[in-house]
Amino acid sequence: MLVTDDASGRLSASAAQVDVALGGANLLELTLMNKVHLSGQWDRGKPGRIIVRDLSPAGDEVLDAALGIVSAHQGKKPSAVIRPLGKNLRRTLYERLALSGVIRARQGRILGVFVDSTLAQH
Repeated sequence: MLVTDDASGRLSASAAQVDVALGGANLLELTLMNKVHLSGQWDRGKPGRIIVRDLSPAGDEVLDAALGIVSAHQGKKPSAVIRPLGKNLRRTLYERLALSGVIRARQGRILGVFVDSTLAQH
């Protein structure tokens, strides 16, 4: 919501930048939950690679999906997983906020085409 203009519902940064930031935030959250970490010099394989420590559910459907994506990229650099983590995440998070009543969805027209606007706060 911090990158979404309250009045227009438009992003204040490019969609690609926001998606990368959200993907990185998911990876960081999994790291803080001790589900994932980066390999060090004493681990097998190259240092700085993703290692999944705990595949048990995180208790949140978004983070559980993220854990599955990270697991599929185990042994790779974090940069290899950031974009897949951010794919469709913005829409999922906006929908979650709308369902909880924090924001509401609006539909508008841009160049004569109906589009779902990003969301406006209540």
